[in-house]
Amino acid sequence: MRTNQLNSPTMHTNYVIQDQFFEDERAEELSQEVSLLKDQLESVAEERDDYMSLLGNMHKQLNDLSVNESPRNIEQDIKNIAKKCAGSNKAFNKIIDDVEFNHSLPISIQNSVEKCLRRKLSIKPNDLNFFELISIGRDKGLLNDEALDYLHTIRKQRNIFAHTEVDAQTRFSRISFVLNSAALLWSHLECGSK
Repeated sequence: MRTNQLNSPTMHTNYVIQDQFFEDERAEELSQEVSLLKDQLESVAEERDDYMSLLGNMHKQLNDLSVNESPRNIEQDIKNIAKKCAGSNKAFNKIIDDVEFNHSLPISIQNSVEKCLRRKLSIKPNDLNFFELISIGRDKGLLNDEALDYLHTIRKQRNIFAHTEVDAQTRFSRISFVLNSAALLWSHLECGSK
């Protein structure tokens, strides 16, 4: 009987120590998860800032253009900026020269990018949708994070133009955004000759 009385407080103490150990271990795991989430949040914030900077630069370039120029000249200037950004790539230049600077541009650009991506991945037309192509390119390690960002930007903007009524105030900037995303993406896809 005396042995049971000694074991009981000892066992209780062991359980308390064990519970404290597990709580400390869980607290450490949660602390590490919080730290990881903070790092990811910081990375996303930096990415957002980069996009905002890119948009700010685009707006500055647009504002620097003469107000006396016709809209057609501004559109051509934006196309020329995109072509220079893509390194004056002949295949990209032809796509840009042939595309109309209107609500159909995001759809046309995605179609051209999709053809290039299909060739790069050796996937037949109509086998997969654009999102699935992007995922395969990522999974095969053929597309880096920057290229993936541009591809998803083009995809998202194309979907906005294809499935919703685009606000007249943002239409021009969205079209420019797609055009510039395609220009920045093109060197990552390695489509066509220089």
